[in-house]
Amino acid sequence: MKLPIFVEVSGLKILVVGGGEEAYKKARRFLNAGAYVSILSLDFSEEVAKLHESNRDRVRLIKADARDHGLLENLIASSDIVISALNEAKEIDDSIIELSRKHGKLYILAGDAERTMGAMGIEGSSGEIRFAVFTDGKSSLVAMEARDRIKGFLDQQEDLHEMLSQLGYMKQALKKSRVDPDTRISIHREVFKDPRYRALIKEKRYKEAFLRLKEMVYEKTGVRI
Repeated sequence: MKLPIFVEVSGLKILVVGGGEEAYKKARRFLNAGAYVSILSLDFSEEVAKLHESNRDRVRLIKADARDHGLLENLIASSDIVISALNEAKEIDDSIIELSRKHGKLYILAGDAERTMGAMGIEGSSGEIRFAVFTDGKSSLVAMEARDRIKGFLDQQEDLHEMLSQLGYMKQALKKSRVDPDTRISIHREVFKDPRYRALIKEKRYKEAFLRLKEMVYEKTGVRI
């Protein structure tokens, strides 16, 4: 069973096997997130070539056959995440699974949702809320439409975004004041569930809501934020 996890990939080494459209999409996403990307293929699409040309410091093209077991193992061993961007390449995917498990690497098979270890959902965001939609390989187009509908809904939830901002500020302020973790968690829950605070947020009386938040924090810890 796959669990949704957001991973910090900045600075990680990513190996992408394949040189076509799917390889370009995966490589670009990791590149934009700050990773270093190596792309292994006998041929590279124009998009992949352009990605390399404009990012030579972080994108490396390796023109070779992924069926070269020794080469593939060396590349996997020196990478953090391995991605097969091939469709129905069972022989190569078998090798990627075997070698990734041997070297303890996370592997993503773009063309095999059943056997892949990891999966990349369709990302979306609304303000400071980030989310991803995953359909277990059934339809990326449906996932994209679901993302757009979720974003449309969240964009209209002004009170939710304000509450996130206030609680996020409170969390950081309590950390800076060295309030212990258990107390921080307790206050977070109390403020979030407080009927008066929730009513003020819902009525868009945000300044009064923040004053209520500060009042509760002071009562619990003696800390003024």
